[in-house]
Amino acid sequence: MADLISKLCEKILNQRNGDSPLLVGLSGPPGSGKSTLSSIIRGRFLAWGFSCECISLDDFYYSKTEREKRAKQVSQLLMTRGVPGTHDMYLLAQVIECIVSDKAVSWQKFYKSADDIDLENVNSFTPVINRKPIILLEGWCIGCIPSDPAELIEPINTLELVHDSSQIWRTYVNNQIKSAYLPVWERIDYFIYIQIPEWSYIEKWRSDQAISNKETEIDLKIFLQFFERISRNMMAGNRWCTDAVIHMSPDDHSVAKIQFLDAQLN
Repeated sequence: MADLISKLCEKILNQRNGDSPLLVGLSGPPGSGKSTLSSIIRGRFLAWGFSCECISLDDFYYSKTEREKRAKQVSQLLMTRGVPGTHDMYLLAQVIECIVSDKAVSWQKFYKSADDIDLENVNSFTPVINRKPIILLEGWCIGCIPSDPAELIEPINTLELVHDSSQIWRTYVNNQIKSAYLPVWERIDYFIYIQIPEWSYIEKWRSDQAISNKETEIDLKIFLQFFERISRNMMAGNRWCTDAVIHMSPDDHSVAKIQFLDAQLN
């Protein structure tokens, strides 16, 4: 896997214009290994002498209080974190702009075990003199694109059938992608997608993650239905302009191969 990651990092650097900052998007279904892979990629860039910062979309979830407010205004389903419309994309855009401009910045941390942000403990970025940063932006719905409204009519799971029969929630989510998320995706210089073998692996791999995160109150069978529509669309190729696809092995959740635009490494 080390050789594959090195090749991927070389491809990313090829997109760099001189010593300018570079924003790399890394996306994949829940539990696919985004955080682990972003950490490995960051480690490779640091070993090569580059300044590299990881930003997790998860840290930009709204607080419980803010989600309660939006749940009352739009749909009770917005109380559950995850889908577009539950992130502070304005704050994310500000943080990216500060890092790109080589300005020191700090931002909140979100703790899944508490299902809330913690302003006492924050993430931070400190510029490195004469080294423009490579920014790794990772998150499950990074690169998602809006669906045709006609595609939203038919529910795809029990959650949508029972709790969103009027399509208010999924229409709101779709509109949020258009208005608040696409402007951030447009800043991405290189986009990587993690492809899993099939949907059934999500529950197993995300279950392992839930144990690690101490998410004791979560019911995964219900929780993952919030992510299903967008995840399935992205798995089918309906996503932002993809530069590389990382294929995960079903056997041991490792990198099986990396597929680039017109070539494939095994």
